[in-house]
Amino acid sequence: ARSRARSNRGSLLSAEQMDLVANAVHILASILSLCSPAGSVTLAPSIFYLVTAVLQAGATKSFDDGEILAESPPVKASIEALQQMVSVRYPSCPQEEERYSQIVQSGLLRILDLVKTAPENTKVDEISLLQAIKVYLLYGPVMTVTAPNVKYPSLNAFSTILQSPSIETRRQCIRILQQIYRIDNPQVSVPYIQSTAPAIIRVLFSNQVKDLHDTEELGEHSDALETLEILINKSQDRRSQMLDIYIPVLVNLLVDESLDKNANSSTKSQHEMALSKLTRVGSQYPSDFKRLLSENEEMKRRVETAVIQNQAKERAKLQASQQRQVLVSQPSIKLKTDFSNFK
Repeated sequence: ARSRARSNRGSLLSAEQMDLVANAVHILASILSLCSPAGSVTLAPSIFYLVTAVLQAGATKSFDDGEILAESPPVKASIEALQQMVSVRYPSCPQEEERYSQIVQSGLLRILDLVKTAPENTKVDEISLLQAIKVYLLYGPVMTVTAPNVKYPSLNAFSTILQSPSIETRRQCIRILQQIYRIDNPQVSVPYIQSTAPAIIRVLFSNQVKDLHDTEELGEHSDALETLEILINKSQDRRSQMLDIYIPVLVNLLVDESLDKNANSSTKSQHEMALSKLTRVGSQYPSDFKRLLSENEEMKRRVETAVIQNQAKERAKLQASQQRQVLVSQPSIKLKTDFSNFK
């Protein structure tokens, strides 16, 4: 499986060959479930080595290749195999469990090292790397993923990829981080929130936030807003502080249609998204919403203008719909002959 996956970047494997590699990786991962704790500890180093080798081979691409390889069968199978392997626990055999945790950590260290050991003029697919790290954070032992020798390289990987010139790469990175933010254990989630959330949210404060060129930029802004919403739900003790950031950001995305009549479709969609979210947050957190608007007259004016303009559009749509219904209900042919005296 390892040699077949490695050849993928030199001469593309057929779909059948890639499925064969994926099946081989799944079989490797399932071997541990057939072993005793002691047997798993004996075999795990070799299995982790083979699975991470397939991951490396399947996720390595030329330095200027923008294709995301995380969904290719060999890479996807490797990620699934890692999830299965790092989820293993042996609570009734503490010595074997400790040794197995050390093996799991060694596997993560090897994955993190792939970035440094990629051949010249090549790199490891960024999203494949982040998916592998995410699996460890979601399913691995807490002490394994919070150790400094794995925590800081992992944080650095996410921080670096958030600066990618590719919007799609940044968006997928944000979505992976959103899953990490939702982890209940603060030992795992909080360092990633502190390290990466400011960079995600910063895009909403740029001067070009309303100067959208395509739906990809709109999507990135939507992902950033969703990130803020996750943080609002997570930080109950500091929810008001998070709303003090979230609500003004939404207001800033509103467009005054009477002043900016040349706004493109993406900018208009962003406006509608922001207004919808403001309506929802106003009903969910009325006291904070009213407080912020009462403290800022300009913000209040912009929200009121957006609501009035939206109501006018809805009335216009309703009237147009009613007129269409009237036209449809009227007969297309009218008889002019009076048949009232017909016998």
